[in-house]
Order: sequence, then structure tokens, then C-alpha cells
Amino acid sequence: MKFNRKVAAAGVAAACSWMGMSNGYAAGSINVSVQATVAAQCIFNAGQTPVINISYDGAAATPTLTGNTTAVYRCTNGTAPTFAVTTGTLSLTSTTATSINYTVGASGGGNGTGMGAAQTKLATVTASLQQSTADAAEPGTYSGSFTLTLTP
Repeated sequence: MKFNRKVAAAGVAAACSWMGMSNGYAAGSINVSVQATVAAQCIFNAGQTPVINISYDGAAATPTLTGNTTAVYRCTNGTAPTFAVTTGTLSLTSTTATSINYTVGASGGGNGTGMGAAQTKLATVTASLQQSTADAAEPGTYSGSFTLTLTP
């Protein structure tokens, strides 16, 4: 039997085309998609104990009724902070029988720029004494507290 080049070439071509056909096995590589979700968040920095001190002198021509402090917070980039404070009647009390009513408020230092340690903002927290109850108070040290809440 004589070797036929045309028959051999046809056989090689058929074998090569069969190898390129889908055989049900996975390809050697695939594309993998990655998705991430960043939640809108605002948080106060840990370890803070802000204190508002007001020294009231009713005999002064313009007595000081308001004091403030700051609270450090962070928000995800572009997230607007919302501050909420305890509502209702707030009273400072002492060991005497009198109390001093006060109101509170808070305002932020703008939208968040990220959650990294260098991205902090300052909220100004304010307390204002009600003058009529401050005028009627006995001398002494009065104290109280309220809750400040931060949400995105």
C-alpha cells in the first residue's frame, strides 16, 4: 500500500477540527464580576465625653445663658448627617430643691468625606438655660445630660 499524502492531510484536518469543537469541558479561564455596596453611615468617634459648662451670673448686665462643646463624627463620602437630641423638658438638678430648665441643639460640620480617621468633622452641641428658672435657682452646681443621636 502506497502512502497517500492527500488522505493523510484530510485526516489531520479532520482531527484538528474535532479538537476545536466544544466538548462540554470548561474553558481555561472565565471572567469574574465583582460588586461592592457602600452603605450610607455616620458615626461618632469612640471615647468621647463632651461636656457643656455654663457659668450663670444673674447680676451681670448680659448673663451667659448658653454654652457649647463639640463632638467628632465621620460619614461616608457625600452623606449628610442628621443630628437629633432628647426632646421634652430638660432640667439640670442639684442637691437643692430648685432646678434649671434648658434646651439643646446640634449642628454638623458638613457632609461626610469618608470613614477614614483623617475624615473627621465637628458637630457643635449647644445648651441654653431658660432664664426664668436660672434666675430663680439657688446657688450651687447643677447637672444633667441628654442623648445626641447621629444618623445619615
